Amino acid sequence: MSENFNHNIFEIARYNLNMRLRPNQIYDFRGAFIDMAVRSNKVTDDDISLLANRSYQNGIWGKSLNHYPYIQYRIDGSNVEVCGMGTGIKVIEKMINKKILESYTFQDRHIPLYIDKSQKQSLVIFKNVPVEYFLFHYIPYDETDDHEYHSKSNIIDKIGILEKTISNGIKYALKAFDIEIENIDVEIIDIITKDKAKYKTKDINDKEVKLTMNSYFIKMRSSIQNLDQLSIGKHKSLGYGVIRQVI
Repeated sequence: MSENFNHNIFEIARYNLNMRLRPNQIYDFRGAFIDMAVRSNKVTDDDISLLANRSYQNGIWGKSLNHYPYIQYRIDGSNVEVCGMGTGIKVIEKMINKKILESYTFQDRHIPLYIDKSQKQSLVIFKNVPVEYFLFHYIPYDETDDHEYHSKSNIIDKIGILEKTISNGIKYALKAFDIEIENIDVEIIDIITKDKAKYKTKDINDKEVKLTMNSYFIKMRSSIQNLDQLSIGKHKSLGYGVIRQVI
């Protein structure tokens, strides 16, 4: 795609649910949501793979899928939000239409899920007019690949590393929707907070572990327009690294 060519690249649909949770409960919510889909017998193995971003076939789980998660689980305000992107939207809408959400069970409690509100938007990506964004709870590195950042002796160099990492994250997200842009300018305006993100995940042996990593709340400027609601960095499917345009 030409870098100056305007093109409707994909849709994002957000489904705000009637369930209030804390951010550290999203991992458990997601697991129960996927289990609900499996138990329903009303969706395909491919649908379940998209819900989990992990291969699933004939009742057997395989490896994590090495691509951008097309279904993500977030907190909007204090309510749970399931966000579908591209092909992920059809899976969520199938579950809504087949009334699968009404059988949701969380921590041994039956809690029927309903859509409080939904929003669908078509994103048009183009560049050359700088836009300001907030980047929420961004985890740029896992526990093993942050040496370049920590090797820098001053904050200016460290910010340069973060800008490069953010740029690469945006490239990766756009490439998932068949958009390739060679040069993505990112300028960090402010690191509003730096915190510790506590989350659950699974190790290479499929065992649940709890990790704590550096998380950033950043205000930034980019030459790419309409990145609103995309997510970048580690653990995107659990609500980390969401980009929202400054209004």
